[in-house]
Amino acid sequence: MSDLPLVVLAGAGLLLNALLLDCGDDGAGGHWLRVELVDPAPDTGDRGGASVVLDDRWTLVHPGPDAAPDLLFSLGDERPRSLEVRWPDPQGTVSVVEVTGLVDGTVTVSKRDGLVGWSRGER
Repeated sequence: MSDLPLVVLAGAGLLLNALLLDCGDDGAGGHWLRVELVDPAPDTGDRGGASVVLDDRWTLVHPGPDAAPDLLFSLGDERPRSLEVRWPDPQGTVSVVEVTGLVDGTVTVSKRDGLVGWSRGER
């Protein structure tokens, strides 16, 4: 059996949370990457609707202001190289971040400054 990601959506309205599960048969769970979005200028809008693309292969969209600030990618054996955040603002701001070697932890991406943090940790 191959590793097939399963997306489970729970909640209603703006309280929508996305959880990406690894369905591999090895029991190890594989690699993962949590992406936390921060917007240091709240007057430009929130992170809701921000689209996060990993290696031009995986895309998650942040559900809105009442949801957690992060998105979780389940990667299996993959090790991503780049991350792109398309912010939901009138200017069409795009943040492109190098993430080579960053797995099994959290990257923090700022609309203004790009990659502002990295920490290894538990899902």
